[in-house]
Amino acid sequence: MSDKVLVIVFGTGSCALGQIRCAHDAGYDCINVVGKTPNRFSGNSKYCKKVVAPDPFKEEQKCVDFTLSMIKSLGRKPYLFFADDEWMMLVGSHEQTFEEIAVIMQPHWEGLVQLFDKKNLYELASKCDVPHPVTLNLETIKGLDEHLKGMTLPCIIKPQLTVSQNELASKKIKAFHRTQKFETAEAAVEWAEGLLSNEIDFPVVLQEFIPGDATSLYTLTSYSDKDGHLVAGSIGYKLRQFPPDAGRITSGVLHYDEKLHFYAEKFLNAVKFNGIANTEFKYDARDGEFKLMEINARFGAWNYSTLYSGINLMKIAVDDYNGIKYDGPTFKKDRDGHIWYNFAQDFGCAVILNKREEFKKNRLTVSQWKKSLGKNHFEGIWDWKDPMPFLSYVWYLFVDKIKGNFVA
Repeated sequence: MSDKVLVIVFGTGSCALGQIRCAHDAGYDCINVVGKTPNRFSGNSKYCKKVVAPDPFKEEQKCVDFTLSMIKSLGRKPYLFFADDEWMMLVGSHEQTFEEIAVIMQPHWEGLVQLFDKKNLYELASKCDVPHPVTLNLETIKGLDEHLKGMTLPCIIKPQLTVSQNELASKKIKAFHRTQKFETAEAAVEWAEGLLSNEIDFPVVLQEFIPGDATSLYTLTSYSDKDGHLVAGSIGYKLRQFPPDAGRITSGVLHYDEKLHFYAEKFLNAVKFNGIANTEFKYDARDGEFKLMEINARFGAWNYSTLYSGINLMKIAVDDYNGIKYDGPTFKKDRDGHIWYNFAQDFGCAVILNKREEFKKNRLTVSQWKKSLGKNHFEGIWDWKDPMPFLSYVWYLFVDKIKGNFVA
């Protein structure tokens, strides 16, 4: 039996791939557990073993039984990391059972659900004087039109709790992203009526839209110890996202900001957060403040940028669990200004998908896109030493485009 550290990364995408490469950098063995989605390119990395499990959203108990059996067969206690919320919820809601055979590298479930719930999140932010957007918490989307009368437009609406895209897809509802931006009350009501007519209703957060494009959105990717003290991390802001007004990152810029560092550390310390966090803020030019948007208690989509900056949060977390304290700098800033990008998504969305009328104002030409990356940039998926994730991802997008299913 090997005495090397073994990590299991649950989920797929660039988030999982970044973690797999963290494991390789640290000299760990790695297993990537993916669902049955065809877009599971991270598992094709030569730095991990891929295990295909039942869908954690559609087949919860079957997935739990499969995963527990798989872990028991390994012969050593693995460290569990996560690339998406469905896997976090699956393991967290069966925490005691998994803790007997593995080390769960996320906060205890009882505290974690408080951060999942946007209502509780902003209440916690208020208690520790961390700025956040003006927000209304609605237990149902019925009667949305009445609540909109007191909200400044444009506004955004997002689930109070994580709602899987699988649920929307199963009802054949087109949604580019869970967060929806609306310029008018009529458009928001039409969206709500479409969900209700398909028998979908859930608690939502109705929130002011803070002016500013994607470059106003900042993220701290960090590790905090058991006392809630921020140990290390990296800060950056989005260059582009899709959809352009409220979507997932396709490219971002490493950029340390002292004020954001202060607010993020203040919040993480106040809630005694322990583990990996992806804490997101939006800079509000109206008052010069960073407003807390959300926190993900896991690595985010562009976590490879933290490793690229010279900090391996996975190793820091595993070492800390074993009593080995990190004695390096909290942030390494020598690569500030370098741009991370996901070629297939960033080029595809900025140059191709933005031809759509609703996104046309954000469209770039090929030369404009290339120039926007500057001199110092690094691809989030491509690696000459590990090319298969990139090649399989591009193939997936190509086939899905032919089938008419490509969203981003």
